[in-house]
Amino acid sequence: ALLGLETWRWRQFDHLVQDADPRIAETFGNVRTRWRDLDFNFTPPGGKARQRNSIPPHTPPHPTGFARFDTNWKLGKTGERDWLHVNSISYDEDRALILLSYNVTSEVFIISRRTDQLVFRFGNPAVYRAGDPHADRVLFSQHSAIFVSSNETSNVRFLCFNNGCMPYRPWSSVDEFQITTTLLESMNQDTSILTKPGTQIREKMSSQGGGSMDDLEFFHQHDAPSSCQLVWSHGPKAGHYGSFYSTHSSGVDRCSNGNTLITLGPQGIIFEITPDHQEAWRYISPVEIRGEDEAPAIVSQGYQRGASGKFGLFCAKRYAPDFPAFRGRVLLPGRRIEDAFLLAPILPKSSTRTAVATTTTTAEPCILTSAVPIVDDDEILLSS
Repeated sequence: ALLGLETWRWRQFDHLVQDADPRIAETFGNVRTRWRDLDFNFTPPGGKARQRNSIPPHTPPHPTGFARFDTNWKLGKTGERDWLHVNSISYDEDRALILLSYNVTSEVFIISRRTDQLVFRFGNPAVYRAGDPHADRVLFSQHSAIFVSSNETSNVRFLCFNNGCMPYRPWSSVDEFQITTTLLESMNQDTSILTKPGTQIREKMSSQGGGSMDDLEFFHQHDAPSSCQLVWSHGPKAGHYGSFYSTHSSGVDRCSNGNTLITLGPQGIIFEITPDHQEAWRYISPVEIRGEDEAPAIVSQGYQRGASGKFGLFCAKRYAPDFPAFRGRVLLPGRRIEDAFLLAPILPKSSTRTAVATTTTTAEPCILTSAVPIVDDDEILLSS
């Protein structure tokens, strides 16, 4: 069989809407009713960097959000040109659904590979003007949105690291949501539903036991909050014992043993918890990232890291011994990460450093990686 052939493509540029310039007829329309399309004029005040951190004193956010044109704002290297920042992708092969995490708009999209349509949108309805930007917002600069399996086969579940946002949500959490799939499955199979009036869809939802909705083509978070419910969460609010806050990066993975692996990105900490929130394992990265051309600094085991310094990780993923790629291979504990860095050459900033570690509570190894490629374009490509 031929490998590497493109079998499917979806582009965000083919699904845009705006109501500012009627001369651009292909995208001009009602942002609220065309919720399957992304309003490319939406920009959080202050851009990507400011919408996840607190606004500095005496520096109000630019009213239009185009703060990158102001030299007094330090928004990093990307500014607002990084208008999507899709930081994760997950595929449900059984349902042919693709889950995307949009960091800048604080939303998750579910796209049907069968219909090439957006069939579910969740997290921040203010982006398509269907809810209050504070009261109805659920996701905050999230990362690592992934489909997870459950015993309830009639519903779809996804997990994500919900980073938080200063100043009104200064804590992070790992959240698991369940989507009622009665209409989701229908839309995935029957493309004619996409154009039916809202009243007809209401009747279909009612006959299938779904929730209520207004005259939009489909339901969304604001009109049918029961369509997506929080079923599990880890991470107390700020000021409570065990609370944590990671302004950026970070990640989550559901382990084969049912535990959840959490990465606190800026802190460089990985820990694993049981379904009842008991910590089973913790790892603190000893590698301090310095200048681009400098060797990393290593903290020896048994010593405490300094209060300053960059020890950040992007995310970690746990692989059980029966992972298909391990078949026919002998897995042995490797060197300690700090030993591997002392022996390895200095890698470019964009390189990925990988090491194998074993936990103190289980014999299952996990691959820990400090850099994972980001889906940061407007296209999704799948190959055979």
